[in-house]
Amino acid sequence: MTLRVSGDGKEAALHVQPLGDTSCSRIVVHLDQWTGETTGKVRELEPGKENNLTVPLHGNTI
Repeated sequence: MTLRVSGDGKEAALHVQPLGDTSCSRIVVHLDQWTGETTGKVRELEPGKENNLTVPLHGNTI
């Protein structure tokens, strides 16, 4: 897993390589702390695939 925040701090790119453990059925990323929202939004990633997610950031949340 790699997390990179852009130079201007406005977004973060999350990269998750495929997991070798087949017992993992999903990866859940909770977005509220990243975006500054309180909506309960989550993104589910597939553990057996390469995943890339770009998230807009709010303030200094990370």
